[in-house]
Amino acid sequence: MWKTITLFSLFIVINGQCSCSKFTNETNCYAYGYCLFQNGACKEAECEAIPYEGKCKSPRCLWKDDKCSTFKADEQTCSALLPQLCTKYEGCHYDYSNLKCVVTNDCSSLHIDQCNGKLLNGNFCVGDPFENKCQEMTDCKSLTTEFMCLSQSPHCKYENSVCSPQVCTEIKDEFSCSFLDECQWNNERCQYKNCQSIKFGYLCNGDTCGFDQNECFTCVEQYGYQLFVGLISLLFIL
Repeated sequence: MWKTITLFSLFIVINGQCSCSKFTNETNCYAYGYCLFQNGACKEAECEAIPYEGKCKSPRCLWKDDKCSTFKADEQTCSALLPQLCTKYEGCHYDYSNLKCVVTNDCSSLHIDQCNGKLLNGNFCVGDPFENKCQEMTDCKSLTTEFMCLSQSPHCKYENSVCSPQVCTEIKDEFSCSFLDECQWNNERCQYKNCQSIKFGYLCNGDTCGFDQNECFTCVEQYGYQLFVGLISLLFIL
């Protein structure tokens, strides 16, 4: 029989974030990430110190009862999250069978229709319905099936039975190039982003580059993982 399953699809971007201490200007400090400007310095904000909802964001912070607090995954806090917020917080996944957000402890223990969300270490669960398999994803190379790897395109590529990170210079179209924060489309080809060549702050700020002192600079703290979560529907025969 034919069956449709809706799964979370993960897209991984290999980069990091600028340290808040890199920003010396108060305006630029507030414009970037979780940074707050206090006592003449830009620093990473403790959730409890964030005074407004706009900067109280997942996966570290949760806005509740008109205040920002550090998120701690447990049955009570996960179950209180709306479906669209559930998988943005570490330690939670959405159970489509029972239509509720619950705690995530181990990807391999999840049924395929529960295979989504983050573990407490920040890694995501990714599944293959044809193999009926859910596993923890640390990077592209950790994905063990072709389906899992191709579901991460253009961030991962599958060649010679191996899943590996996409290389900017191998991407042939502007649309795919634009998905990767570390890549930029220039002179009709995809290249690694040259932060110093970017002239405007709104084009600069991201995981790869930061803007301060009227200049765009390269973030030092790279090689972490940022993930974008979307939804895909799969139709297959059981």
